[in-house]
Amino acid sequence: MSRRGSEIARIPGDCAQGAPRGRACFLIVGQGTLRTVELAAKASHVVGSDPAADIRLIDPAVARQHAILKFRPDGKATIVPVSIDCPMLVNLRFVEGQVALSDGDLVSIGSMTLTYHDIPRSLWHELLDLEAFRQRLERRLDVGHATGARVLMVSMDLARERTGALGPQVFEEMGALLDDDALVGWDGTSHVRIAVWLAQEAPEQVCERLCQGVHKCAPVDAVGVAVFPNDATNVKTLLALSHQNMRPMAQLHAPQSSPMVRTLQVGEHVVHFMDPAMRQLFDSLECLSTTDLPVLIQGETGVGKDLIAHTLHEWSPRRDKPLVTLNCAAIADTLVENELFGHEPGAFTGAGKTKQGLLESASGGTVFLDEIGECSPQIQAKLLRVLETRRVSRLGSVKERRIDVRWVAATNRDLKREVAEGRFRSDLLFRLNAASVQVPPLRSRRVEIPLLARTFLERACLRSGRAAPAISLVVNWRLVEYSWPGNVRELRSLMEYLAATTDGPEIEEQHLPPEILAASRTPEEGTPPGLAALTSAPLSRPGGWSEYPGLYDEVRRLEERRIREALMATGSVRMEAARLLGMPLRTFHTKLKEYGIS
Repeated sequence: MSRRGSEIARIPGDCAQGAPRGRACFLIVGQGTLRTVELAAKASHVVGSDPAADIRLIDPAVARQHAILKFRPDGKATIVPVSIDCPMLVNLRFVEGQVALSDGDLVSIGSMTLTYHDIPRSLWHELLDLEAFRQRLERRLDVGHATGARVLMVSMDLARERTGALGPQVFEEMGALLDDDALVGWDGTSHVRIAVWLAQEAPEQVCERLCQGVHKCAPVDAVGVAVFPNDATNVKTLLALSHQNMRPMAQLHAPQSSPMVRTLQVGEHVVHFMDPAMRQLFDSLECLSTTDLPVLIQGETGVGKDLIAHTLHEWSPRRDKPLVTLNCAAIADTLVENELFGHEPGAFTGAGKTKQGLLESASGGTVFLDEIGECSPQIQAKLLRVLETRRVSRLGSVKERRIDVRWVAATNRDLKREVAEGRFRSDLLFRLNAASVQVPPLRSRRVEIPLLARTFLERACLRSGRAAPAISLVVNWRLVEYSWPGNVRELRSLMEYLAATTDGPEIEEQHLPPEILAASRTPEEGTPPGLAALTSAPLSRPGGWSEYPGLYDEVRRLEERRIREALMATGSVRMEAARLLGMPLRTFHTKLKEYGIS
């Protein structure tokens, strides 16, 4: 079998009475390595830094002979430190004597984490149904949370018309081509899921190798990839993202976005984001989209509340039915009943034929009540009745028609304050606010501004049939520093303006409107947050040789800035920030204390 996905070290030894009955192993994570050590059929193993140790851990904090792993006559494993000078944790608790190990237990020695697995040999490449696959994958993610290891999730659509009926024999052939640690799930159709540990290789390289191996047994039509914990931190989201990211096999070599950038498909729209708050928001939307709970979307003008409503609809089981948007601020009280409920012929002067109302036309789909805070009391009363009864009656008709819709509302107002001041009905708010999501303003997620600016500029230039100019470093600086009262909508309008008015190969500072220049600082006035995605070079220039900084001080300033940017980009998750910088976690913690970063 292939060993390229995880480094397998077979330990020599003779068979013994206490040998493991299945195939026991340690998954070892630490010091920038991830490897699997299979435990050979012998009664005991030495764990330590000695080159002759059975399980060698290269770490200054590990003694030459640190612990002894033994197998009891019944095949169960135990581990014991060699002496009190050899500290060891099992499941994050210090141990001094012998401890029995069960499948999934964590052994911590120095900065190394060893996850013990005792899996019967027959299960290592068992073809799993989807429920069993989810359970195994959930256990794997638990290990990843504890150790910092990454997991690659690959979804594949196989070409059944070219391979015939898929069956276990096909997967037996695949098993010989997959890594030892691969989980394979199959739902009986052409869709296959594979999960593997990620070591030092890039996800794209591992995915390509898996696809090429599977392709030899059954042609692959489409592939989707997601990585834990970069893209998702739970099983449900990881599976959903790998499916949403599917693209034809022929595009496997297409360039991928930065691992910090998450890309989602929402209907015809492609959404890019990298701020932790936006990651959490879309994780919440994925959970809410599977329900029929009314959702209230709150946020400032221009943050993209309509995109959130589209996401809830496109990810829901109602995606094939209509999404009807009702702009509550634009409907007059005199026309509301006709617009919402429709009419029968002769209901009023000029009503010559039947008209179906907006609510009735949305039956089976989603109704999006945009700017719900702008509704008059009359409209609020009519909406409340429909929400309670789920029935509408056309003007001129006594027959009520039942509608099946999912309600989504959006507002930039504080509806609780509106209720307190008597401008909004509390009973309507309770109906609409079964679930609530808050869209953060653009100024609170500045790390995304260069990404969004580039995306909007490229789209605007594509519509006009021209190549997108580059955005200079100083312009990016100005954009990050600006407060964006109009949020994403204002940024998109600015980039469309720049696409239309900039002729040169690069957008320079002089191309920006005066209000952007007046409201943002120059690079010399301070370092704005969120510029990690722009450059690794310092912008400030020394005034002369006498002011030229020493190399040591320059490196320290750069190191401190990189650490702060990594913490901001990962939402202050230290393990992810250390991984982003390629720095051992212990060193990362030392640097935090050194620079006084809390």
